[in-house]
Amino acid sequence: MKKLAVVVLVLMALIFGGEWVIEILHHILELMFHGVMIVLEYLELFTEEVLEIVLAIAPREAQTLTAWLGMGLFLILLTLLVRTLLGWYERLKTWFIPWWAEEKASIQATYAKMGWPLIALGMLLIAAYFFLF
Repeated sequence: MKKLAVVVLVLMALIFGGEWVIEILHHILELMFHGVMIVLEYLELFTEEVLEIVLAIAPREAQTLTAWLGMGLFLILLTLLVRTLLGWYERLKTWFIPWWAEEKASIQATYAKMGWPLIALGMLLIAAYFFLF
């Protein structure tokens, strides 16, 4: 199913020249960003109000405390995100090296079967296409 989704996305990008696809993704990401910002603003206001009531402090002190709490939470989340990305990178690296060796062997076997004249003709056609179009 994932391969089908990737194939469909690549075909859409090729058909529409990437223009519509990128524009749609831009609008989706923009809406998501606005939604996140609205949620963060309401969370900030709620935290400030709770701190004012519970600790009986001035609004300015509640804003300062909220900012420091937000910074601490941001640093914790950033640390977790970096750890997660490094784990994904390590898993990708362990998967990619054997896959690349397989692909390389497959391509070399294909080249050996096809012969260099056919490969040279293909490369010439590709170069001519890029040169002319």
